[in-house]
Order: sequence, then structure tokens, then C-alpha cells
Amino acid sequence: MDVLETQWVTHQKSLLTFIRKRVGSRDVAEDILHDVFIKFYTKFSTIADHSMIRSWLFRVTRNTIIDYYRARTVTQELPDDLESLIGEREESVQQTLSACVEKMVLQLPKKYRVAIEIAELENRPQHELAALEQISLSGAKSRVQRGRKMLQAMMFDCCAFDLDVHNRVIDWVPRNSDCQCC
Repeated sequence: MDVLETQWVTHQKSLLTFIRKRVGSRDVAEDILHDVFIKFYTKFSTIADHSMIRSWLFRVTRNTIIDYYRARTVTQELPDDLESLIGEREESVQQTLSACVEKMVLQLPKKYRVAIEIAELENRPQHELAALEQISLSGAKSRVQRGRKMLQAMMFDCCAFDLDVHNRVIDWVPRNSDCQCC
């Protein structure tokens, strides 16, 4: 017997036991052992220190078992119309939340409600808000900012939100059933 065959016969049984403990099935274990033997046979000439063959074989066996489990992971193909389904869901969420926000805006104190209606809902510049309310531009900006903060606090008191990576609302759940807006 040559060195390769002697080393394989010496370690084959312990490798098979090692594999069986990790995969459960004898047939799968034998397939993995066969893969390890092929790697051992093709790479044997590159092993410089023959006293390290046992550790080399177990390292290759561990990696082969990992490869086996990686190959088994189930992947599910996404539907072709996924993008349109997501778009429809986002649109539905936006429409429903818009109705809630409009009701919440009506609950703001008058000066903040007017600031939000003009600057945010009507999308008019803040300098127009300042002119209409006869306040300074910085005063108008402050009202809009304070109104936004109040509105945000009302929203987070009312609902728990799920956000995507771009901080867009993808779903929400009312925190309590007595919310008058949702």
C-alpha cells in the first residue's frame, strides 16, 4: 500500500463517524465522505507535512459538510409582479395615512394648523405663510417645525410604524383602539 491509501484507510472510519453525527443520514454521510476522498486524492501531493494529514482531512471534511448544508438551503423565487405589488401596498398605506394625518392636523392649535396646512398640505413657500400670518420668515419656519413635531408626536402616540431602509412607512398598527384619527 502506498502512503495515500494507508492514510485514507486509517482515517476513513473516524471521518464517516464525524460526518454521520452532523448530517444524520448514512447515505448523505457516505456521499460527503466520497467528496472528501476526491479532494484528498487530488490534493495529496500538495500536503507537505504528512504528520498533519489527520487535521487536514478533518478540516476539509468540516468544510465539505458546510458546503452540503449551504447547497440545501431552500430559496424561493420571487414573483415577477413583486414590484407592482409593493407599489400598490405603498400607495394604499399612503392613502390611508394621509386621511389620518389630515384629521390630526385639524387637532393642532390654530397657528400650527395653519402653518402645516399652508406649508405642507398646500405646498406653498414659507415666506407666503409669513406674509399671510404677518410674522417674520424665521417665525413662520419655527411654526412649521413645531407643527411638524406636534404632528409627529400625535402620530407616534396613535400608531406603531414599520419603516423601510429609506425611512418610508411600509406598515403601521394602531397602539390603541380609541384613536380618533385612524
